Amino acid sequence: MLISSLPRYEALVQHIPVLEKQLSALMSHVKICRDCNVATVMADSYAKWLQRLIESLRLDGTEHFFAVGNLSKHRIVLQGENSTLRLSQTGQFLVPVSCPPAQLVRFISTKRSDSQYLMQQYDRDYKVEQEEMQRCQEELELETLMKDHNVSMPQMISCCRRLRHQDSELDPLLKGARLRVTQFYSVMQDGGMCIPWNWRS
Repeated sequence: MLISSLPRYEALVQHIPVLEKQLSALMSHVKICRDCNVATVMADSYAKWLQRLIESLRLDGTEHFFAVGNLSKHRIVLQGENSTLRLSQTGQFLVPVSCPPAQLVRFISTKRSDSQYLMQQYDRDYKVEQEEMQRCQEELELETLMKDHNVSMPQMISCCRRLRHQDSELDPLLKGARLRVTQFYSVMQDGGMCIPWNWRS
């Protein structure tokens, strides 16, 4: 990126929350989330996605969301036009920017209860995961314990429990270590260690 283009880019980044609020207001106050599990989307592309869906809803569809009811407890993630309208495992509505408003309203209406259930399940799993990670870090005296995005919560919970059950053998080896749970074995340049969630003793 050219240095001369930085002010324009910074202004665009600052404008994105404004667009997200506009879209949320058009969709009964649904929360607009950004997907951290996919390749980074450039700010200008993301802003265009927001603007495109806002314009589409304003032309055809905003009134339909009044029938859906308040969506402030639900979340949507905007995706590219070639993606599929679907519900994620965490209860988020994954919405392609090309989705027609009427189809989007129907999908949210029919999947709303499923979304609520999945979000509640996610919150429960997240709490258990955080508790297991804290216990594992304390019992093995790790400096840090982290995981990659592609390691699911059930996988991380299982990994931490297995590590804790063998703490007498692993404690001398891992004391003070910076441990990252991934899909592979590796030693990072800073001395941190990566192990797969389904590690073998």
